[in-house]
Amino acid sequence: MPGYLSDTDPGRQHLLYCVPVDHPEHPLRLQLTADLDLRVGGTFFCSFRGPKVPETWALWQFTEVEAPRRLGFVISFANANRNVAPSPFGGPWPARIAITVTLERHAGIGRGTLLTLRSTPHDASDAELAAFREAMSSMEVGWGQTLESLAGFVSTAR
Repeated sequence: MPGYLSDTDPGRQHLLYCVPVDHPEHPLRLQLTADLDLRVGGTFFCSFRGPKVPETWALWQFTEVEAPRRLGFVISFANANRNVAPSPFGGPWPARIAITVTLERHAGIGRGTLLTLRSTPHDASDAELAAFREAMSSMEVGWGQTLESLAGFVSTAR
């Protein structure tokens, strides 16, 4: 899903690539424990929790790293031992989802940064694909709210 982040200083594109989610002013206000190896073939393994988020583990496996323009990874829920785990929400859900995020300077609205996020279930069953499709509108709302909050955060960051 494409998203537009309005920022009058296109030179801050790098901030969208490296905003720390455990920063006290970050819109998600998550407590994050993480291990990051940001390179193709590397991983991001983390545990996060927040005021409305129970402790959840995630594993990202990086497939593309072109800072500050493009980031590709396969994301999974995980357990504390770095093993891919079923969704904590129950029901069918893809075990792996391929994500591509691109960041481009945008000369149009607000002269800011255009963020495009594409997500595709990876090796999913028919039931998992159906669940993913059914959840798409909810994910779009959630990503939209997150991007709006992130845009506000980035516009005030130095």
